[in-house]
Amino acid sequence: MINEKKKAYQHGALSFSHFLSCISIYDCDFLCRFVHETNEVISDMENLGNSNGQLQIELKEDVAQGIYANLAIISHSTSEFIVDFIRVMPGMPKAGVQSRIILAPEHAKRLMNALRENIDKYERVYGTIHFPSEEQMLPLAGIQGEA
Repeated sequence: MINEKKKAYQHGALSFSHFLSCISIYDCDFLCRFVHETNEVISDMENLGNSNGQLQIELKEDVAQGIYANLAIISHSTSEFIVDFIRVMPGMPKAGVQSRIILAPEHAKRLMNALRENIDKYERVYGTIHFPSEEQMLPLAGIQGEA
């Protein structure tokens, strides 16, 4: 159905606003690709399923405090990327996974692009991020994951 509506919009038989009203909020991957392909600007966000035109994101107090991690282990299958955030403490023989995030490949790539963009912005303001020498990273040498 979405592809039929897309064709109708592209041939002028459907307004962009009406086209958006046919798309479920769960079709955001399709919508992102469509907007990118057509260079459309979405100004009428209420048609994406929220009456005030903005996506409401709740940040709970316990989540807002964050979790410190100084190591990430990334693995993937054909259908998902798994990112384990780990806190390694000096002198401790074991490190625990603090959080695990599971992403679809498309979302993993969006995250990678968003990180790249934000690192570029950071480095423009604060200067280049330098990696420590290998000697400084010795406490992390030999760490192996365990499921």
